[in-house]
Amino acid sequence: MSTLLKALFVLVFGLISVKSKAQQELHFNVSNVIFYEINGDFELGIKDYLSVSAFGSYVFGLPVKDEYDPYKKYSYLGAELRLYPGEKPNMSGFFLGVYGKYSFGDVYTTLYTNTGNNTVQQQVWAFNKTSIGITMGSKWLVKDHFSIGFLLGAGRFVSINYAEPGTVEKAEFFGLDQNLYDFRAGLMVGWRF
Repeated sequence: MSTLLKALFVLVFGLISVKSKAQQELHFNVSNVIFYEINGDFELGIKDYLSVSAFGSYVFGLPVKDEYDPYKKYSYLGAELRLYPGEKPNMSGFFLGVYGKYSFGDVYTTLYTNTGNNTVQQQVWAFNKTSIGITMGSKWLVKDHFSIGFLLGAGRFVSINYAEPGTVEKAEFFGLDQNLYDFRAGLMVGWRF
């Protein structure tokens, strides 16, 4: 299924970019760096009030308190459709959006055994997740090409998969997947060209 999603993603953005002569923007999420995440997106205007966006990120994990805390290192890719319902032209002002996101990476856990030798075992759980959600935010064009904005979003994971040796049931037992909801937030700076 992931190959089909990737092919659909490339096809949609390819067709839109061929037919569109509207504004294009490249954004960097400056606020999420404090959460150990590098995040950016490319937005392509279809009309003055409608755009599509492709976003991606690499999350290199918050610092762990000790060697027994689980932590994640993962990436995600996604697409978003944004509507600018306000009176400001050219993809500026308040927006509403819907998005789909595919996350993939590794969760690192430490397993204990209560045997006489107190064995500690590090385990890596490869995973992939798919989510859908909604966003809202605002964006302002400063001067001719520089933009600044913010966004907030929430969604729900519709698919969670773990590769061996872990399973979803084991991951839930160890507390790795207690959160079934996806959140997006950020302060974005960008360049329009």
